[in-house]
Amino acid sequence: MQRQLCDVFRERKDFDWLHKVPKYNYINKLFPRQPQEIDDGNREYKWFLSKASHLVDKIATQLKYRLYEGDGKALYIIGVMDDGDPIGISTKKLLNSLSLLYEASQIISNTLINTLRIYKAREGYIATIRLSNDKLEISWVL
Repeated sequence: MQRQLCDVFRERKDFDWLHKVPKYNYINKLFPRQPQEIDDGNREYKWFLSKASHLVDKIATQLKYRLYEGDGKALYIIGVMDDGDPIGISTKKLLNSLSLLYEASQIISNTLINTLRIYKAREGYIATIRLSNDKLEISWVL
């Protein structure tokens, strides 16, 4: 399955950015249940991200908040419900979600995706994405 997923990433033109990610791998074991998501902190759960263009700015704002809460570091977990249930998503939804998160990260200057890990789940896959920004401006916070 790791081979198939890597091939799918290579075939998509909107994944040219993947070669910039220092650590990318597939972990062939089930992703564990997580604690319930909290509003504060640098961790964000998303079951999946919708590929609607008007959502990119909303995701970027949320990402900036998570980076701020984590002193320039954020962890996104895609395929997990807010209560921590690691359901997983299809390959298509995973690819669309990763593409949208990357697009949102490019709105925030100096934001990098450092690690991308793909795990098995009950219903498809889960991705963990570690992002960082060492020059985060906090002027936008009220």
